[in-house]
Amino acid sequence: MPHYTTFRALIESEVLPLKQKHPDWIRLDGRTAGGNRDVFATFRYQYKTWGIHADTRFDKLLAAWELEKAGEKPFEVAKTPRGSACLRLVSRPDEADGLYIYLK
Repeated sequence: MPHYTTFRALIESEVLPLKQKHPDWIRLDGRTAGGNRDVFATFRYQYKTWGIHADTRFDKLLAAWELEKAGEKPFEVAKTPRGSACLRLVSRPDEADGLYIYLK
């Protein structure tokens, strides 16, 4: 599992090439349904290490990347219903909705 010092580096080195190779995939693992808690990659954000689960959707990651490229904060730290720290899109802080990034 690769580790990156920034979210942007992870997107540009791992996510974009994977999406280019598999343009029909909607998730990092290529599946269309079901959970997958395998960690695709980790990155640093707000001085912490976060892991992206393989069932995360490309569109959510790319939306965060676009926000970051525009100089905006892409994520908000939130809590899952079980109390684990996670990152959510700033536009949707109360729902995961295909974005599964957890504190490592």
